[in-house]
Amino acid sequence: MSYKAAKGKEPVPYQVLLDENSALKDEVQSLRARLEEAEELRRAISEGDMDALVLPGPEGQLIFTLDSADQAYRVLVETMNEGTVTLAFDGTILYCNSHFAELLRMPPQAIVGRSISGFIETESAITFNALLDNKIGTGEVKLRAEGGKSLPVYMSISSLQTEGSPNAWCLVVTDLTEQKKNEEVLASERLARSIIEQAAETIVVCDTSGRIIRFSNAMPKLCECDPTFHVFEDLINLRFSKGAEAGNSMLPVSSALKGSSILGAQATYELEDFQKFHILLNSGPLKNDDGEIIGCVVTLTDTTELKRLEEQTSRQAEELASVMEMAPVAIWIGHDPQNQNITGNRMANEFYEAEIRENVSANVTPVRRFFCKGRELTADELPMQEATLKDIDVHNVELDVMLPSGKRRIMLGSASPLHDAEGNVRGSIGAFSDITDRKEGEKALQEVYKAIEAQSEELKVSNEELRVQSKELHEAYEALNESEKRYRLIFDKSMDAILLTDPRGVGIVLSVNLAACRMLGWAEEELIGKGLDVMFDTEDPALSTELAKHMLSGSAISQLNYRRKDGTILNGEVSSTFFIDRNGEPRIVNIIRDITERKRAEEALREAYEIVQVQSEELHISNEELRVQSEELHEANALLYYNENKFRTLTENSPDLIARFDRQSRCIYANPTIAKFYATPPIVQFYNRSVDELIGKTNSELWIEPELVKFWKGHYENVFATGKPETTEFQYISPQGKKYYFNTQIVPEFVGGKVTYVLVISHDITDMKEVEAKFKEILSNLEEKVKERTSELEEAYDSVLENEIRLNEAQKITHIGSWEWNLVTGELYWSDEMYRIFRLDPIQFGATYDAFLDYVHPDDRDYVYNSLQKALNGDPINIDYRIILADREERIVHAQGEAIFDERRTPVRTRGTIQDITESKKAEEALAKIEIARKQEIHHRIKNNLQVISSLLDLQAEKFYNREDIKDSEVLKAFKESQDRVISMAIIHEELYKSGGIDTLDFSSYIEELAENLFLTYRLRDTDISLNMDLEENIFFDMDTAVPLGIIVNELVSNSLKHAFIGKDKGEIRIKLCREESAEFESSRAVSNNKDFESTSFTLTVSDNGVGIPENLDIEDLDSLGFQLVTSLVDQLDGELELKRNNGTEFTMRFTVTEKNEQVLNI
Repeated sequence: MSYKAAKGKEPVPYQVLLDENSALKDEVQSLRARLEEAEELRRAISEGDMDALVLPGPEGQLIFTLDSADQAYRVLVETMNEGTVTLAFDGTILYCNSHFAELLRMPPQAIVGRSISGFIETESAITFNALLDNKIGTGEVKLRAEGGKSLPVYMSISSLQTEGSPNAWCLVVTDLTEQKKNEEVLASERLARSIIEQAAETIVVCDTSGRIIRFSNAMPKLCECDPTFHVFEDLINLRFSKGAEAGNSMLPVSSALKGSSILGAQATYELEDFQKFHILLNSGPLKNDDGEIIGCVVTLTDTTELKRLEEQTSRQAEELASVMEMAPVAIWIGHDPQNQNITGNRMANEFYEAEIRENVSANVTPVRRFFCKGRELTADELPMQEATLKDIDVHNVELDVMLPSGKRRIMLGSASPLHDAEGNVRGSIGAFSDITDRKEGEKALQEVYKAIEAQSEELKVSNEELRVQSKELHEAYEALNESEKRYRLIFDKSMDAILLTDPRGVGIVLSVNLAACRMLGWAEEELIGKGLDVMFDTEDPALSTELAKHMLSGSAISQLNYRRKDGTILNGEVSSTFFIDRNGEPRIVNIIRDITERKRAEEALREAYEIVQVQSEELHISNEELRVQSEELHEANALLYYNENKFRTLTENSPDLIARFDRQSRCIYANPTIAKFYATPPIVQFYNRSVDELIGKTNSELWIEPELVKFWKGHYENVFATGKPETTEFQYISPQGKKYYFNTQIVPEFVGGKVTYVLVISHDITDMKEVEAKFKEILSNLEEKVKERTSELEEAYDSVLENEIRLNEAQKITHIGSWEWNLVTGELYWSDEMYRIFRLDPIQFGATYDAFLDYVHPDDRDYVYNSLQKALNGDPINIDYRIILADREERIVHAQGEAIFDERRTPVRTRGTIQDITESKKAEEALAKIEIARKQEIHHRIKNNLQVISSLLDLQAEKFYNREDIKDSEVLKAFKESQDRVISMAIIHEELYKSGGIDTLDFSSYIEELAENLFLTYRLRDTDISLNMDLEENIFFDMDTAVPLGIIVNELVSNSLKHAFIGKDKGEIRIKLCREESAEFESSRAVSNNKDFESTSFTLTVSDNGVGIPENLDIEDLDSLGFQLVTSLVDQLDGELELKRNNGTEFTMRFTVTEKNEQVLNI
């Protein structure tokens, strides 16, 4: 038979309580009359006038003595459902029934004799005094029960005043606790109804048939009718708006009445006018206290406007995303104030070599390095981070970026912070342009400038060589030799062609100068993009040989034939240099000098020189030979004249300024180029008529400024006087205001060993001067920036040094050391405090991981290693372990750390802190020992106090042993039972004290000692009773479980010893405790959510083979304190109690507790 203790009674309506109180008042009045009669009878009997009262009855006369009347009165009062109290005139409690004692949770003997005012709450004192003064007969007051709990009651006071007796009162008290609870429930229900009706959202409550019984004010507006008692799903047709079931009908009420809940479902609802609403739906069942479904509740939130805003926002986001993807600049967006998440558009991803939507934040994936003005930047110094951290706009920042592939890119851009509605920084945005090619162009321009300088030096050397060669010519051809030197000097100073090409394939032309265009006959836009194959003479036999040389050495100086645009061939001397630009692309700089005419002149001179040699030799042979030599000389003169005309043509078309002056500074010759620079309006008109008309004019006659006349005169005089050439530079400002710069050579011409003329060749170096000025400006700015950056670095270094000192001081104060281990290089960094913790010298100790492990306790090394391996998988390090110092002292440290990963989630570094916690560990152990000792002392004192109470009960019982009238009464039994219960609790504390346990005790051992003690106490003289115990070992319960279970065992074993073996000479009592394996019970118990705890079920069985309990007796009806305790404690433990009556009595209790570390802690 399985049962549980009865729960609380159903609440009693307030009107019923009033009716009962009214009836009680009538009954009290009747009792008062009877009391007066009883008093008269008592007086008569006490004075000997009457011994008994004889009254007629249905079966004859009934005789009542005083004792029998008193007994009937007491039975009436004791069995009342209300509390009854009799008060003396001063408020002293003379008597209270058991129900009043139960209300106050105190025994009657503890109440009688105390003043009633001690049980009245302060706030009810005035009301109570008014009741005593008969101002009102009934009213509500609050009593103060045991433990300070306030108890609302309805109190009725009646006077018991009689003649010859002092004032007395009778109090009848009715408990209003349940009534108050019911009033609170009604108030809560009214509040809930008001909330539902006034809610802005649509809230509907349905009964079990799906009909609407309550609803908020928004419901009629939604369905456009009165929804009362309508079936919800017939009135509101909801359909799924998303997922696989989109468009299908949604049945939230049917689902809820079956026990299922719907949370956050998106649905649509359409009215008859086709107006469509978007709804957010929630539904769930309503259950009573027994878990039965009594209806359901449905909430509908109109999200139509929200949907419209979401769609609008989605469209705007899509448009913005399209704009970002199509923008020709790199755009990055920081999605949080700390810039932990930064993504970019298509151009940004290409720029960074990143995947789509990849987080490129330098705070998270530091795979790119950033430089500004030669200094590497930290993550917080980048423009977007600076914009968010300082809440400022950052403009025109130039960054040099080292990408993961090793390529370098230069970008220029700005960044700005993004703000939320409250003005707080929520992220940032940055836009940057790639200026790598522009920077490469500037670099190439520098290379060209260097090449021009080198070519100029070569020209100077070549001029000197030609001058030496001219001296070696035959005196007979001195005039022609002088002319040849003049024109050769003019030719050597002409501008060279320069081409920048791509060596791959056919050698695509990337850039050319004006001289190359003039030389090859192509326009600049025509040359760019063409291959060198259209310029080479493919029939030139030297072509393949020179190209092979260039491929082997990377540079070469060659003489090749070139084809002009018109198909003509020119001889060119080319100097080629191979280099790699910043983008990693191969490039070649070709400097070409047109040597076509030079080659022809050399050939003609060689031929003429040979002829002259032949003539000189033949002059000494014969006159005939002289005649022949003269003819040959005439032919050579004609050839030289022809060559002179060709060189004059070159001079006339040269871009350089060329003139010839005599000793009187008269112009003997000038080419047309001079008119471009020296022309004033009269001169231009003069030049337009004929440049030859300038011959014979001095500089002052050519409208040259006086300062320049003086300048040139000084140089001419120096050359005439010394016979040495001079080189100078001068500046000229044109009539249009433009500045020109010239590099001028003044070369002497000798006639008969005397300087007769000077040749002036001026080369326009304006472009070179502008480039040089720009370079000087850049160099000056660079030097200034270097100084500024050096100052900033010095300040930053001082700041870092100061921070490092502060960090070391902080670590020293807190005894926390920091470390970092580079997994790639194996380098291990320790702070100063780390060395202090391990008591090591930073200079002598080699900080490596293996060296560190040598100081870890051997038993903890695997633990430390495994923690590090887990960190490499993403778990944090948070462990305590032991270290052994060099002096063999053992210390305890606490370590925390983490691993740092690259963009491929590969661990590259680990870092963390270590703190010496040895002293705190020792303090914790000392406190734990003190706590154990304190709890042991508490258990010891409680055990001693309980034993004292047991002894007092024993002494109190001895007063009744020699009294014959109560020797076998229930008084002695009550003392004995109370004493046994106290002893059962004392044994628990004794076990805890002896075992040294703090919170739990070995319950099996405790049951053994308790049972043996009971057997000694209830030893029966004529019956042989044995004890059979089957107790599972290692079962530990805490105090909250052990005390109730101990009292249950005490009551059941005591009951068996007292009643089971009456009339029997032998018997057996069995106690069994084991863990429960029943699947049925296992499914009904609660399962803990904490993985460190698990619930365990137990079965406790106490049985005997005695006479048993009669079948017609229900133990729930027994008013024995022992059985009341058993059922109450079983209910307290949330257990089940089963009674079997076969072959004796068997009580089986099943209960559940929570275990940890193989010990049961609590229910």
